[in-house]
Amino acid sequence: MSIARIATRLYGHSMDAGLIERVRQVIGSTGETQAVMAERIGISPDKLSKSLGGKRRFTSLELALIADFGGRTVDWLLRGVEPRSALGAAARKTGACEHTTDEVRRLLGRYEQVIDALARIGSDLPRRAHTRPEGIDGTQLAQAALEAVGTDPWTLSTQNLASSFEQAFGVEIAGVDLPDKLDGLSWSTESFDLILVAKTNVWTRQRFTLAHELGHILAGDAHDEAVVEKVQPGRSTTAMEVQANAFAAEFLMPRTTVLADARDRTAGGDLVAELAWKYRVSPSAMATRLKVLGVLTADQRRQWGAMLTADGARIAGAAGALEQHMVNTDRSQRGWHPRRLTELAIKAYASGDTTVRPLAALLDLDPDVLLDLLEPAQPEPEQQQAAPSDPGTELAFSP
Repeated sequence: MSIARIATRLYGHSMDAGLIERVRQVIGSTGETQAVMAERIGISPDKLSKSLGGKRRFTSLELALIADFGGRTVDWLLRGVEPRSALGAAARKTGACEHTTDEVRRLLGRYEQVIDALARIGSDLPRRAHTRPEGIDGTQLAQAALEAVGTDPWTLSTQNLASSFEQAFGVEIAGVDLPDKLDGLSWSTESFDLILVAKTNVWTRQRFTLAHELGHILAGDAHDEAVVEKVQPGRSTTAMEVQANAFAAEFLMPRTTVLADARDRTAGGDLVAELAWKYRVSPSAMATRLKVLGVLTADQRRQWGAMLTADGARIAGAAGALEQHMVNTDRSQRGWHPRRLTELAIKAYASGDTTVRPLAALLDLDPDVLLDLLEPAQPEPEQQQAAPSDPGTELAFSP
């Protein structure tokens, strides 16, 4: 691939007058000279002058630094528009969590950048497959969601459960690093719904958070304001959080099936462990559920709810339970990217419809690094050694 083609696919811009004018606007707005700006972005004043004169292309790093220095975004420099709503998105904090607005905006902006880029080229983006019902509680909402998914959630891994949510409800879902040990984030815009759950070594918590955040999306809690939270089952007191917890409990541990499994069984640690393992939830979540359903007393819930998931797997005695627990833990620590968005972004890049930038944003990789992975430079051909001029010298032979 030619240098020009690589540059075009990586940076996605030509040195048009609009880009140059917007860079000049940023420099002017800072009140600094071109020499100071050049120093700030790590190039010589001569290189900056050539770029402003259209004789040299800005690199992606330079544009990022210019945008950061001027309080703008690279999208604005390239196209004169900001992402649709990330900059103005508020975040509704729930639970005992802390976050900064900038961290939340950065996360939201990553996904908006991808969706905007795919929308501009006419990709067949996911459409919402749900409406926001009124007048029903979290339990009823979960029952409707179970019908829409069409598969018992305890038969699916967490990532496959996320994929089933994407397919049934048109929501984008990823397991990512979240700031300040947050458990989850959910956000609805006019164009898409987004759920982010934190990478964690407690896979049952990640699973409950995923269902909890879907409850926010389906109830319409995350519209206009992103819900950013540390999930606290059984401890939250706001109506919004109580409803999301009720949704997650009913969706992951449906009343009718849990009661059927508990019927004629002795209430105790074995029951809690076995049902927790079957429904892929923590012993604490199952003990609380059984208490709500009248199977356990409050004292029994406190006693058996303190059990660790690994201990529950051992007590459950299912074949390979501990090994599967370790696999689940490993997967929840690694996280995942939205399946459909990733497929669309790869397809758009491979067909030449977009640059590598949207895919890099989705994967949270530097565009240069990703480009090297996708299109590694070809090694230089080895130079052949000339044959010896002395006819009496034997040629070296390497089998």
